[in-house]
Amino acid sequence: MLKSGEIDRAEFSSGPLSDSAPGLKALNLPFLFTDSAHMFKHLDGKLGERFAAKLQAAGFVVLGWYDGGGRSFYCVNRPLNSFKDLAGARIRVQQSEVYLEMVKLLDATPVALPFKEVMAALEKREVDCAENNMPSFESTWHYKVAKSVYVTNHVISPEALVVSTKLWDSLSAADKTAFSKAGAESAALMRELWNKRVASAIETASKQVVQFVRLKDPAPMVRRMSPLYGKYMNDPSTREELLSIISN
Repeated sequence: MLKSGEIDRAEFSSGPLSDSAPGLKALNLPFLFTDSAHMFKHLDGKLGERFAAKLQAAGFVVLGWYDGGGRSFYCVNRPLNSFKDLAGARIRVQQSEVYLEMVKLLDATPVALPFKEVMAALEKREVDCAENNMPSFESTWHYKVAKSVYVTNHVISPEALVVSTKLWDSLSAADKTAFSKAGAESAALMRELWNKRVASAIETASKQVVQFVRLKDPAPMVRRMSPLYGKYMNDPSTREELLSIISN
């Protein structure tokens, strides 16, 4: 609808946009970024400009890069002190090649389910665990049944505020400048508000006796992901982006 001009403006996660700019798939690889600041260092620079150019050619004009949050694992009746505690668990994931393979590499079983079905699946023990960012964990009340959280921040990925090229091409130069300025300001504000929201979600869940264990050393998990990294490094559509991130 946005590409056809039926709607003017939207905010997307990197997944849908990767159909138009395949290199964006690389941003969903686990442990690619150490934190959001590391991610935005690249997206506010040359890498973000390269993605924006590819997306504009496909019908999307990027006004700002938003924070999609760091994702962690949470489980029902399964204490989490190490990634090895996930072995054998049925873990809900998005219908995404990266997420499905990531869980398999942790010796667990991925279960692809729509997000709206996760709470019922946890309650019925159709899945043992799920993974998501902390505001999603808290706002959907998953913390009421999943009392163990392993704070891995294994995937830190962006979202993008975009407008259609149909709208963009109709704007005057002055209006384009105004749109770009407003988009950059909204991205800066969103990132600030997101950090506050994450802290609030953790505080709320902690009051409900949720146990948070933070990953101290990501190296063992990163080594498990080697086949996944190798696959994307060998893919011409994502190799350049990965090299750009790893080398800086």
